[in-house]
Amino acid sequence: LYTNTPPAHIIMFVCRKFLLCVHILLQLARICDCDFNCENEDCCRPKAQTTSNTDGISNDYAFEDSCHLLPLEDCLANNDVCNWDCTPLDTQQRDDLLQNAGYSKKTFRGLVKGDGEFTNPHIESGKLPPSTVSSEEERHTVADIIESSTIVSVDACGIEYEYELSTAAAEIQLNESIQKRNTNVHSDTKSTKQKQSGRRMAKILDSIRRLTIFGSDDRTQIVDENVLDFSGYLRFETASGVIQRCSASLIAPNIILTAAHCVHNGRGPVLGQWYSSWRFYPGLVDADALDDASNEIRAVQAWTFGAWANGGLSLRWEYDIAWILLDAADTSLSSLATPLGIGIGDDIDTGVNTENELHTVGYPADQEWLTRWHQVCSWNLVEAHTMRSDDCDISGGSSGSPVYTETVATVENEDDIITRTALCVISWENTDFNGCARITQAKKNVICASIGYC
Repeated sequence: LYTNTPPAHIIMFVCRKFLLCVHILLQLARICDCDFNCENEDCCRPKAQTTSNTDGISNDYAFEDSCHLLPLEDCLANNDVCNWDCTPLDTQQRDDLLQNAGYSKKTFRGLVKGDGEFTNPHIESGKLPPSTVSSEEERHTVADIIESSTIVSVDACGIEYEYELSTAAAEIQLNESIQKRNTNVHSDTKSTKQKQSGRRMAKILDSIRRLTIFGSDDRTQIVDENVLDFSGYLRFETASGVIQRCSASLIAPNIILTAAHCVHNGRGPVLGQWYSSWRFYPGLVDADALDDASNEIRAVQAWTFGAWANGGLSLRWEYDIAWILLDAADTSLSSLATPLGIGIGDDIDTGVNTENELHTVGYPADQEWLTRWHQVCSWNLVEAHTMRSDDCDISGGSSGSPVYTETVATVENEDDIITRTALCVISWENTDFNGCARITQAKKNVICASIGYC
């Protein structure tokens, strides 16, 4: 006999079916929207010239001409042999680079419309990124290495992929990590004392109320677009159409480094969303140049770590790093700039009360609109994945700025040779510290594998 109220399992079944229908409708809407936006582009591309199915029969879709004829929906349905990718063809070469680096699994994650809402990079006191263990100590298993090495990307048409390291490649990294730990077991006791002191001092300093502009403001405005021209202004759109801004820097003529929260909200597979319409303006020094479209470079693909994109309710600020592929047709603007190198800061002091004098340059929101500012300041709490400073002056808009070293080599009868190397990316601020996400060796390996440049 049935009561007036349906059994709970029937209610749950109906709810699941309803949610599934909503999900399908949303995906179809995104497919239509994406197909409309890219209908004039040649976006369906072959994974290989020839492949065979499990029965050994050649699949027609494996041939280049067949893939190119497929619309978006059919292309995705044949994802085993075709890729939907509206970025330039050199993206396929980047996939090859990833495969050569051990990334054997490429998974289609979905269609996105860039409808994320911007995440404010402010962290409450006492909720700072967990970085008291070293990057090697936390990589105990193959699963740990795969998780920390996973990357996700979105192309200009909103197609999202995830790239996962193979088990064999992860085992090689694990063995290298074990060897490194064994080598460092008998290192001097100073570093151990620094770590212990750092933990105690961090608790003390977290209780001290400070502002994000510490003491006197000693930032210097850069008014010449040719000075530190690797740095630039990054703008993008949220779901509501609001224009947001970050800072970024060239690490190759067509690749920029920025913060992950400038490309993705970091809320995991369900709530996580990308932003959209990224535009990079290299060497921008005033607002007037923003109105000239010839000064902008369009982005065609954005990348970040899976640890950030899959973070869920707990944002992984220590992975707040992203890199963006720029449209090759527009990069004549940035071709004359000298890109930053990518480093890991092996020679900087770790622990608390360190005196690491490093550079940063970006577009802080507390200064005049679209002006660029440089500072040399001390990062005095250095941990495995983050650095914190109560000396560097940072505000909204600085997100994505590089923290870098600068060395000058004097050559007789020639101009000095200046080498700049990024070690960290400005990520978050709170009332006690300003912070950045460090580029560890593992993170550098991932970035280099995906861009083929380091």
